[in-house]
Amino acid sequence: MYENLSAAQYRELHLDVYVSGLLRVQRHIFSRPEAPDRLRAMMVGLVMEPWGDESVPYPPAATEFNVVFWRDMWSPESAAYVESALCKRDPTCAMRAKRLAYWMHGFWLRRNNEGNVAAVAKILGEIEKHYSG
Repeated sequence: MYENLSAAQYRELHLDVYVSGLLRVQRHIFSRPEAPDRLRAMMVGLVMEPWGDESVPYPPAATEFNVVFWRDMWSPESAAYVESALCKRDPTCAMRAKRLAYWMHGFWLRRNNEGNVAAVAKILGEIEKHYSG
């Protein structure tokens, strides 16, 4: 993969924001010892919501996490990083950045549900290391 994607392309496509953002969210969520249990509760809670759908474990149209299951695991620092790195002071970009931060949290919810959090985090770490070095 690395020979097919230069470091310049990696940054131009904002893949650095995706990889770094995902790793920041993962570290935030899994820094808590009860994280796997809370993530399972989030999945159950989202399925029970009126818009709940197991295949889409995050509220796609929401602009705020009002559901208690999300508030517990939300990483405001990661969301701020995504917005600052992606938008570069472009105010029209803020909603897109917020939705991306939501997606990043949902990403780890799905990985936890699949049981492959450690493997995916390791791969993302290797990618980040390669392109930052």
